[in-house]
Amino acid sequence: MGQLGTQVSAARYKRDIQALGPRSERLAQLRPVSFRYKEDPQGTRQYGLIAEEVAQVYPELVTRNAQGEIEGYGMTNWPHCYSMNCNISCRRRHASNKRRRASSRR
Repeated sequence: MGQLGTQVSAARYKRDIQALGPRSERLAQLRPVSFRYKEDPQGTRQYGLIAEEVAQVYPELVTRNAQGEIEGYGMTNWPHCYSMNCNISCRRRHASNKRRRASSRR
């Protein structure tokens, strides 16, 4: 099975930590997927995002070839964005379930 990239992420390795606030709202629009590259003979399962979908949400992050076709997206901080997106999705799901349970008790 594929692996999700990891980086050192403990606070002790970072400085100037700031909440993203409204800038992170677009992360919830991204759709994390699993896939296999067509040219990978082993068919290793990978995890990530689809560049065309990233372009719809964060057009400044995609890379294009000479013909202007989307090739990929900047990977600088995407492992963190991916996990943040999962975290946001889980929080929203948890809040939704909590509201549902509260309304069913009434």
